[in-house]
Amino acid sequence: MTTSRRQLTSQGLFAALSRPAEQPPAPAPPRRPRRRDEENFTAKVISTAQWHGWKVTHFRPSRTASGRWATAVQGDIGSPDLLLARHGDVILAELKTDDGRLRPEQRDWLTHLGPIAVVWRPRDWDAVLARLAKGPTTR
Repeated sequence: MTTSRRQLTSQGLFAALSRPAEQPPAPAPPRRPRRRDEENFTAKVISTAQWHGWKVTHFRPSRTASGRWATAVQGDIGSPDLLLARHGDVILAELKTDDGRLRPEQRDWLTHLGPIAVVWRPRDWDAVLARLAKGPTTR
């Protein structure tokens, strides 16, 4: 007895539909999108600083042809993310996620910069806001 292709297809479809549905694989635990979190925090710091009258510069990384993220730099790598200035007051801020770590070259920069350099994280928002809202320092 021969079975036509049409019969096999319909029989296979019927068999597939009559089987109990397979359970989908369990979803992977959610991961924090670190780059996104830092981008959002950066945008929040920049807009708040500008609202308080600070001039702000941020050098954004871009994706290279090979798919890597890189920031065009001439000189020493690891400089802070933001340069903020207002009436002679200067802040160089390295922005990190709450669980982000400083790289050795970033630590080196912070050491060389001294008290004008800060590391800000989302959990420090009250202190960030207080610093940005503070009036100009007298020199």
